[in-house]
Amino acid sequence: MQISGTSPNSSINSSMYIAPAGGGGRASSFSSAPAAVGLDPAAFLGELGDLRDALRGLRRVDGSFRAGTTKQAARATSVASLGLTLTPTATTLTSTAEINTTPTSYTPKVPAFSGSSSSDPTLGGVYDGSNGDDTLTFVVTDGGLVGLTGVAVEVRDSGGGVIDTVSLGFGGANDVTTLSNGLEIAFSSGTLSLGDSFQVEVSATVGEALQPDRAFDGTGDAAANFDSGTTITNGSFTVNGAQIDVFANDTLNDVIARVAASGAGVDLAYDPDTDSVRFTSRTPGSAESIVVAGDTSGLIAALKLDGASEVPGLDSELERSIDSVPELAAISSGTFTINGVDVSIDTASDSLADVLARIESLVPGVTARFDEQKGTVVIGGSGVDDLVLDSGGTSFFSSVGIAAGTFEARTGRGGAKFGDVNGLRDGITKLVRALEGIFEGDYTGFGSATVKSTRTTFDTIIATAFDEAVRKRGTDTLRSGLGLDLVREEGRTIGLDLRRSQFAQAARSSPEDLHALLYSEKAKDGFNGLIVGLADRIDGQIDSFTRFITPSGSSGGLVNVSG
Repeated sequence: MQISGTSPNSSINSSMYIAPAGGGGRASSFSSAPAAVGLDPAAFLGELGDLRDALRGLRRVDGSFRAGTTKQAARATSVASLGLTLTPTATTLTSTAEINTTPTSYTPKVPAFSGSSSSDPTLGGVYDGSNGDDTLTFVVTDGGLVGLTGVAVEVRDSGGGVIDTVSLGFGGANDVTTLSNGLEIAFSSGTLSLGDSFQVEVSATVGEALQPDRAFDGTGDAAANFDSGTTITNGSFTVNGAQIDVFANDTLNDVIARVAASGAGVDLAYDPDTDSVRFTSRTPGSAESIVVAGDTSGLIAALKLDGASEVPGLDSELERSIDSVPELAAISSGTFTINGVDVSIDTASDSLADVLARIESLVPGVTARFDEQKGTVVIGGSGVDDLVLDSGGTSFFSSVGIAAGTFEARTGRGGAKFGDVNGLRDGITKLVRALEGIFEGDYTGFGSATVKSTRTTFDTIIATAFDEAVRKRGTDTLRSGLGLDLVREEGRTIGLDLRRSQFAQAARSSPEDLHALLYSEKAKDGFNGLIVGLADRIDGQIDSFTRFITPSGSSGGLVNVSG
């Protein structure tokens, strides 16, 4: 058998290619099986002997492996999330009522007649809802020149019924007439042509609301829609000491932008769903406040902020006093101990964060933190010492989901290594070469059935090791990721594929995984690794094959592999 890389002139006359140490490139190449030939019993027995020698060498290499065990620090963790709210809230100051409290509405406020009428109607007042939600039609029933001749306009509901009649005589231009439903109407100088009309939508269910993009001093359909009678003048107010200028021709959006740029540390926003405004601190938490004062413009009153009380922001429940957090209500003031060190707690002034910080400052080698992702308290020891927790009547540990008592340091894995990586790699190279000789070739005639039985035995051992150690199975090539792969065709093993450089790297970086594949033992791990499984069966296979081909147990001139 030739291993590629052993000499410059060597040729690959086998099914297996083994990449040389440190080399890259193609890992393996399997040629098609040769035609069936007669078995050379001595040669096959020699291959079995080579396999036994390789396995014995690898057994010695296993003696250089040191399984790593480390003592990990004790740790106590809440059994479940404490359910604390960790996101702090901001301080707010909100309108005490709707900015426009009128429960009804109408539109338009400045309608226009159809036809040739030149007089402009203007609506005002407050709709009392007596006509429900409806479309009212205003129709000229007596035409003329407003202010100079008598004119009349009927107000009709959607069913054609007359609600009111507005009659104007000499000098009646711009006179305000109050209708029976609370609306007010006036007509400017100009003509009213018989039959001309306009319509007004009235609603008893949809109230008026502020229009934040309209000027405070706007009128008619351009009005900002404050409560009736509200006037905003040039002036200013302060928020947290920052002056905010107000002008009569401002819109609410102008003032909102001015507040944002003021440096007051707050924002102002309008909520159309509630027809209200709200100041909100930019920094969340209980330490922030909002103070609005000194209004000379009338805007603060118009926004229903006069007399409004701020709603203080809330800190994270991790930062709040323990007695204000419902999830921690069972904790009492007092003293608990960790590893015999007293830690005091005052539920009225201490937060959970305060207590955890106090643990770290008072108890040597102990860490205490809150895992925000999991919502749990984690208390950790150091080195190999146990962790001893005693609530001392405070119920602290039980309240944070930790059972008081002793938590022992844990034994973990780590630091495993092969002492002779090169020896391991060379031994595996010999193993691959020996298995190559056993699995290659298609024999007929005498002894071929025994060869097939031997191959089946080894196939089962190798496949089991790969299945159990790297959790891979199948009828095709199985990649271990450790530089040693099982090459199969149609469910039959035809050899092992060794990548020498990757294998050496795995021996250094993943020694425990590689050791499991090669050296696991059934009594301890539930399955035999590749080396252990083959070593357990090789002597029996040699003896069986020897008895089969040797008359009366004599050597019969065959190769002696008993050494």
